[in-house]
Amino acid sequence: ATRVPLQYDYPIARLKPDGPIIGCRGTEDRRTDRQIDEVLDGGSVTAVDKTIREETASAGVAQKVVPVPSFPQRSNQELMDQGVSVMIEPALEEMAWEVPNYTQIWATTFIVSVLTGGVGGLIYTSTPTDVYGRTKLTVRMIDVASGREITKTYAGSSQERMAKLSSDRAETRSKMVGQSLSSAMQQFRTDLVSFAGKPAAPGYVR
Repeated sequence: ATRVPLQYDYPIARLKPDGPIIGCRGTEDRRTDRQIDEVLDGGSVTAVDKTIREETASAGVAQKVVPVPSFPQRSNQELMDQGVSVMIEPALEEMAWEVPNYTQIWATTFIVSVLTGGVGGLIYTSTPTDVYGRTKLTVRMIDVASGREITKTYAGSSQERMAKLSSDRAETRSKMVGQSLSSAMQQFRTDLVSFAGKPAAPGYVR
């Protein structure tokens, strides 16, 4: 199968010189449906890890964003010794692309193509259908020194209407889940700013 990068419009980093160092732990994969991994280059978890780090850096609250390995688990004291003040611990609950009646669409395409010598199949697959993307992330934010924390689930979705022929492409799947992840990240950034502190002035860019 063709593999493509996650289609995502990564934001520009906006770091704050006196802000906290924020650690991002590797994403825990809790999904039951991992079909999207068949087309995403590097897999969904790697893509989500990168997205969360980039979005955290763009929120205007962090002095620095550092990846923190999931294993071995580091104690709060070890994190503080490394200068980490806030920890982000994400878990991927869902990341999926969907075309309603997908199996029926392609069964119909096959039958029509056989009956018309392929011409009818091309005409049929040029007609539109709805395409959806869904992403659900649970994120735990921890103030390492005080132990204060919040855990929230962010659900993002996307929808487009396009030709049936285009709806099944790897690029389409990547685009739809990328848009749904972006929707979830908008909610995450708002909570991160509230949790980690006042954002930097707009002019300070890495």
